[in-house]
Amino acid sequence: MEVHHHPNLHHGKKKFKEYFLEFLMIFLAVSMGFIAENIREHKSEARNACRYLNSYKNDLLLNKRQIERYDSIFTYLVPRYDSIVTIFYEKKENEELPLLSRLLLDGARNSIITLSTPTYQQLISSGSMKCIDNKKIDDSIAYYHNSISLLYNYNDRIVSTLNNELGAVGEIEDMHDFWNPKKGIANYVPDMQPFTLTAGQRNFIISYYKVFEIQAISNIRNLKKLKYTNSSLIKMINEELH
Repeated sequence: MEVHHHPNLHHGKKKFKEYFLEFLMIFLAVSMGFIAENIREHKSEARNACRYLNSYKNDLLLNKRQIERYDSIFTYLVPRYDSIVTIFYEKKENEELPLLSRLLLDGARNSIITLSTPTYQQLISSGSMKCIDNKKIDDSIAYYHNSISLLYNYNDRIVSTLNNELGAVGEIEDMHDFWNPKKGIANYVPDMQPFTLTAGQRNFIISYYKVFEIQAISNIRNLKKLKYTNSSLIKMINEELH
């Protein structure tokens, strides 16, 4: 008769130390995986932040050219508004009618400022702003966009006010030959009927174009501040990316 010996399947109880070591190894494995994932995610966010910053810098370069263009427009307009106000104040509107008609054609415009920075919204929505470690850049970006918003709001209020008065201006000025497509614009002098102003109308028209002048002067000052902030941001971003 064969005798079969069965292996002893009963194991001794594990000691607490062995359980602790197993737990520690599992805990370390999970923790290392978590840390590695965080590092990978942080590097990915940092790469995205750098990519958005570079794109934002291109927005700023486009803005810089726009700011310079608007600055030239308002610098061109300020002396023209001043001349219009002076002519009406000195009651020389009919004496200098050809000059005044040309000045009025130049000055009768709403210069709407638009500065586009589409990457700014991407920086905000993607959460990449929090990955910009340079607090100075973060603060400057916020200040720059707050300044643009203030400039927009100011011009919107002025343009709305001036547009509301356009009907009253039309009762005073003869605009029948303004913006004549057959005559072009380069050296175009509109044909204008002489003025017959009451004292109230004179005060109104002087005030109307004085608001244009004040708007243009204010815009020049604000655009110069924006240009400085814009240039500083471009410099800081270049240093950050390199």
